[in-house]
Amino acid sequence: VPQIYLSAHRSGAYLRVRFTNTATLKVKFDVNRAYFHPYAVLWKIDSGSPTLLPISTAGVYEIKPIGGFNLSTVYSLQIGGLNWETIVQFRGLQLDAGGKTVSQNFSKKLIEFIGDSITVGVGSVSVKLGVRGKRGEQLGAEHVQIATAGACLTTYGNCINRSPMEKFYYSTRQGSYNFTAWDFKAYTPDAVTIMLGENDLVSGKVPSAIFTSKYTTFLTKIRAKYPRAHIFALENNSKHFARETLAAVKARITAGDGAVSFVDTTGWLGPSDFPPAGGVHPNDAGQLHFANLLGPIIKKTLGWSLDT
Repeated sequence: VPQIYLSAHRSGAYLRVRFTNTATLKVKFDVNRAYFHPYAVLWKIDSGSPTLLPISTAGVYEIKPIGGFNLSTVYSLQIGGLNWETIVQFRGLQLDAGGKTVSQNFSKKLIEFIGDSITVGVGSVSVKLGVRGKRGEQLGAEHVQIATAGACLTTYGNCINRSPMEKFYYSTRQGSYNFTAWDFKAYTPDAVTIMLGENDLVSGKVPSAIFTSKYTTFLTKIRAKYPRAHIFALENNSKHFARETLAAVKARITAGDGAVSFVDTTGWLGPSDFPPAGGVHPNDAGQLHFANLLGPIIKKTLGWSLDT
């Protein structure tokens, strides 16, 4: 298999490839320890459970699913980083003699999720083991996650040090790295979801009027990048800046944007959806519960089949 140079600098990034006619599957990685703690990737075959693969040094690592591989079967491998600080440096696959990759047959639908640690999946064990993409997978769509723990929308106050999305959404990397402009021609999502505001209140103490203005500008700029995508502005778990988020959406609708919606999440999650100690980060059940409620809204709005 030809060597593929791929470095992923965003949480939830993954690679998917189909292959056949091999009894063994090995993956080659490079490692730069300055970029992560700990360095580990997750893999799954077809719709199986995600499995942790610790990486200590650069090298070749074997993927060993229970039951092994049948030579005549076409399999799908999905592999990606454990958390938002993991940079996956994938260098290619190694198959047995006669093994080969096959043409892709994956969904053409694409959703981009923008957010903070809640979108990343902090607080959920299963999400860190691969379920954080469940929202996209339940929708029969590929997914991109532009999210990092502690992220704000604005650069106001201490948010300037918290990977503010109004700046680093436009970069290939999160705010702990140098700004490198992202090429927005790389992909075009069908939908963009945004859930921000938790950290703007806690870290930034952002005034209401400024948050509304910044959110309206953010929506305007996303629309300029993706003219045909539907944008969903989600109320966050703590309801911080919910009115301001709604006001920003209304401002865009008044400006003529007919493909932007506010998603009221009131009542979606209850006490059992969070760890016993409380907080704003859903547990495994909470993440899946949220995905189950958001999915039908996106499908209905975009006109996607509800059984895909």
